[in-house]
Amino acid sequence: MEFGGADVDIETGEPISIIQKIREVKRAERIISEYQELVNDLSGDGGAILKTIAGLFANRINEIIRIDPECKAYQVIFDDLKIKINVGKALTKIKLTELEKAQIQSL
Repeated sequence: MEFGGADVDIETGEPISIIQKIREVKRAERIISEYQELVNDLSGDGGAILKTIAGLFANRINEIIRIDPECKAYQVIFDDLKIKINVGKALTKIKLTELEKAQIQSL
């Protein structure tokens, strides 16, 4: 003996197709929320993670400059002229400023 009609959820009495759609929407909302939290961690509210990565990047740039023979020669010139320069820090500061401006403009 067959019964007609839509399959229903035993707990709610709602059609299963509607329950599945509700679950899909909730899952999509959760994914979007997690993505937004990640974006905020990277660039919003001070961007702690982004600043940490930028600091590591600046250190790496400075290390590459320190071991490169051509850069060493330039550094000697700056040292002779009593000019202190931190290229890695300067570059990352410029980029972080650009990111902050872009974030403000997107609001």
